[in-house]
Amino acid sequence: MVKPVDIVGEVVQADMVRGRLRMLLGEKNEVAVPFLHQHETDVAAALQDRANRCLRVRGSGVYIKGKLTRLLRVEDLQLVLRPENPADRERPIEEVLADLAKNIPPEEWESLPDDFMDNLDHYLYGTPKR
Repeated sequence: MVKPVDIVGEVVQADMVRGRLRMLLGEKNEVAVPFLHQHETDVAAALQDRANRCLRVRGSGVYIKGKLTRLLRVEDLQLVLRPENPADRERPIEEVLADLAKNIPPEEWESLPDDFMDNLDHYLYGTPKR
């Protein structure tokens, strides 16, 4: 059955030559999506930065047993920020910061002044040192 669709999903595969991609909707539903040459930049960006970006696609799609299997036609395709995962909000801030800190090279940590924490407002906002 063909119905209108308005979906947001992660790009997991893209064939730029043939103008086809595969989007992940939820955990187990992959959908085949055709796209035009004019959409290549957005498709590539969504594929390259899958952690932060995804695509919103509007058009018409084929449903089998109530499940979207593929899109027949794309009317609009947009690069969008990935929806926030509610599980991320439930993590303690200390955990989130620790994960971020792991990605900072040691030489960057070493470049901080010795009194950085004591004079944080000075270094961030220019207030007088303590």
